Amino acid sequence: MLIPKKYHFHFVALLAVAAILIFPIFKSRPDKQTLAQGTAAATAFLTAVDAERYGDAWHMASELLQQKVVREVWLKQAPAMRNQYGALLKRAHKDARTATWAEGAPDGHYLTLTYDSSFKLRPEVIETVILALSPDQQWRVAGYFLK
Repeated sequence: MLIPKKYHFHFVALLAVAAILIFPIFKSRPDKQTLAQGTAAATAFLTAVDAERYGDAWHMASELLQQKVVREVWLKQAPAMRNQYGALLKRAHKDARTATWAEGAPDGHYLTLTYDSSFKLRPEVIETVILALSPDQQWRVAGYFLK
């Protein structure tokens, strides 16, 4: 080995620390299949919301979202929220992360997608779509936020 014997412990310790710091970064990136399936589910949901088909969007959502926001409330709150932004002008995928937990939700498999978006009334918006892997192994929207 090229490293002197007296530095082996330091080298191994340095590698261990690097693995601890770097591994979670790679772990949080979704694989291609997860990203494709999650993006498809998010796109279907966002397309329904963009077209003001809020009932369709609610039906596409996960049980987590449906339990937290009953349909009647969703049908009132979603249009009120989106009307503050106006029509969608553009949406570009920004980032994707996976996790095994989400705030206020049980442990599970979650995918967070963020988009740089532009709306008629607000030109710079970050849209965040949180998806949960349902028992039927389908990604479904568990949260939708605009900032």
